[in-house]
Amino acid sequence: MKRLLFPIRARTEDLDSIFTLNRTGTLIWNLLDGRTNVNQIVETISKTYEMTEDEATKDTIDLPDSLETAGLIHSRMG
Repeated sequence: MKRLLFPIRARTEDLDSIFTLNRTGTLIWNLLDGRTNVNQIVETISKTYEMTEDEATKDTIDLPDSLETAGLIHSRMG
């Protein structure tokens, strides 16, 4: 299943603001609940999709960074 995300404040003609998440991205999105820590997300991703821990770590860090840059999520630390 894929999921589309877009910031509601973006102009509708700004297609760069639309994100399509693949299955891995959708799982990471669902786990970004404020209760699940990064290590738990990495473990879930690596087991679910038979990825190395390094690959899962990269995906787990890169996706939220991209989403935050696009204004779709906000870090509690920022």
